[in-house]
Amino acid sequence: MKVHAWIITMRLTLLAIAGAVGLYAGQWSSATQPQADETSDIDRWEELLHPVATATHPPLNEISGMIRSRTYPDVWWVHNDSGDKARLFAINAQGQPIMPAWRRDKFFTQQFEEGKEPWPGIEMLNSSNVDWEDIAIDDGRLYIADMGNNGNARRDLGFYVVNEPNPTAIDRGARPISFIPVAYPDQQATPPRDWRFDCEAVFVHEGRLYLLTKYRADRRWDKITYGTSLYRLDTTRTDEVNILTLVSSTDDLRIIPTAADLSPDGQRLAVLSYDGVWIFEAEDGSDDWLAGKSWRLKLPPHQLKQAEAICWDDATTLRIANEQRDIFTLDADLLQPVR
Repeated sequence: MKVHAWIITMRLTLLAIAGAVGLYAGQWSSATQPQADETSDIDRWEELLHPVATATHPPLNEISGMIRSRTYPDVWWVHNDSGDKARLFAINAQGQPIMPAWRRDKFFTQQFEEGKEPWPGIEMLNSSNVDWEDIAIDDGRLYIADMGNNGNARRDLGFYVVNEPNPTAIDRGARPISFIPVAYPDQQATPPRDWRFDCEAVFVHEGRLYLLTKYRADRRWDKITYGTSLYRLDTTRTDEVNILTLVSSTDDLRIIPTAADLSPDGQRLAVLSYDGVWIFEAEDGSDDWLAGKSWRLKLPPHQLKQAEAICWDDATTLRIANEQRDIFTLDADLLQPVR
């Protein structure tokens, strides 16, 4: 979402003041029972949030989605926000783009080289980046969420499904195998009365796509507010609109979802918010992640900036990227509630 960082910071500050009674800033807390005696996480952020790289490649200028490959080692798939071409970039752990070796005669990926152009990434043929906000992976396929809906008025929302390319072998372009159009079951108008239908966080659980939405107040794109709804995609028709299933909603959690990913063992859902990270654990047999146990780790806004991408590197490590192209890792084993 293209919103200046100072707008977001100001908005969050006002929200924090308005809800100070329920918000334990800089502390781990249960979503329902905050703990007031915990150590401030902002005071020890150096122990938690580890800067690992800055993606300096010129075309990769506004990272909005990121997921780790399950097929190719040391590969993360990323994409830019709206306004960019329909394309993906494969990057390594240091944020450097990956391209076929035989393209080096024409393109560069790290430092500028005279007479060469920057590697343009892998074009998604017959596609359009209206507002790509997140990316998910499952069973060798990438799901690109063209679900950004700042004004809550889009009627062309959906997912591009792409067989995961080999980043060292593909020559410029890949064709999605399908586009899955979707709509919200509880949206009655475009735009609706309540602006709760912008999605920037998607993940896959047991073979199905799930979405977390972002709320706005007073029918204003720049007035972001806390709360989210969780939806599930049960059908994948390509010739008609698939109506999402509403799993649950909450106005109580102080969360603004900007990205999400499920841990490799399927037990923990990591959700990125503008001011930190949430971890959710669903109850056995349930897919209502919002109703299970949850904890929040407050992280410093001067470090996160406009963070809009998160994924699991492995069972214990989270990777976070912001639209300013900074990349961090976070040890998930440290993100436990005080018991």
